[in-house]
Amino acid sequence: MSENGSRIKDIARLAGVSIGTVDRVLHKRGRVSQQSFEKVEAAMAQLQYKPNVLASSLRRSKAFNVRVLLPDSSGDEYWQKSKIGILREAKSWSHFGCQVELTEFNIDDHVAFYKLISQVINDKPDGLVLSPIHYKESLQALKENNNQLPVALFNANIAEIEPLCFVGQDLRKSGRVAAQLIFNSIEKGGSIAIIHADEDIADAPHLMEKENGFREYFEEVENRDKKIAFIRLSASQSLSELVNEFTLVLEKDNVKAVFVTTSKGTSIIGNVLKKSGKKDLVMVGYDILEENVNLLKDGTIRYLINQNPQLLGAMALSHVLNYLVHNRTTKNTELFPIDIVTSENVSSYVQFNNR
Repeated sequence: MSENGSRIKDIARLAGVSIGTVDRVLHKRGRVSQQSFEKVEAAMAQLQYKPNVLASSLRRSKAFNVRVLLPDSSGDEYWQKSKIGILREAKSWSHFGCQVELTEFNIDDHVAFYKLISQVINDKPDGLVLSPIHYKESLQALKENNNQLPVALFNANIAEIEPLCFVGQDLRKSGRVAAQLIFNSIEKGGSIAIIHADEDIADAPHLMEKENGFREYFEEVENRDKKIAFIRLSASQSLSELVNEFTLVLEKDNVKAVFVTTSKGTSIIGNVLKKSGKKDLVMVGYDILEENVNLLKDGTIRYLINQNPQLLGAMALSHVLNYLVHNRTTKNTELFPIDIVTSENVSSYVQFNNR
């Protein structure tokens, strides 16, 4: 019985098809001809059929278990926001009997992470939600799974494993947006520092996507009046060495702009830039975290690109649970908008995210 009293057999009678055909259309399983599909859809619309999803779920004998792997959120506001969004989304599905288990891991210990994700897969949960910060280990473990486990990825993608879905931004275009902001903000040529802070670029193809998009834009639009040289600094060295090298670059190179590809790195590099007293540089970084917002307001940072960490993980979890509970097909890619945040509009973003 549906919420408005219409039954499947009523739809079948009106559409002139079998009850089995209606069931296949409703649950998106099995093969149905386009003609029969359209007839069922028309009959459902005419009867204003709305399936009682709660009753349908309660009839299920299985309580779904979904595992979520998240970098340690203590001391990292980005992952704290992700955790808040995931736990809030999990709570909203609790009445369906879904169990969501979130496990945090040490972002600096690759070996421990590989053991963790391998064990989680061996436990055979019904679904997995993951931000694959450790790309190589994630790829290896998930390839060994042979795609038997519905996996939703957020923040970074691993296209090789063909996940159930990826939730995040188009990272190449994100880099292009950063490049456009800088190109339109500097009058003459000089050096631009591209900085990958707080993540090892050797295991972070998602950061390279940002850099590739950034460079790509300048290759397309650079004119003779703006000769640009790129200086890449990355956290393949220690963070203290990175900071020291950036300080030297500021002193000896004609640096006109800085592009930082990570949210935590944005605050680290922003504070170095603030101490240098060079307020004429154009800095673009990521995410409206508290320290980044302060640096934006005082003029150290010119632009922030908001990746919306609180919604990314929540949306990825929602895709997995919709797939499991409602047998609902999901988008392979859920791209978030590339929000440009300045000192003038940051307050509205902060208020929105704190609701």
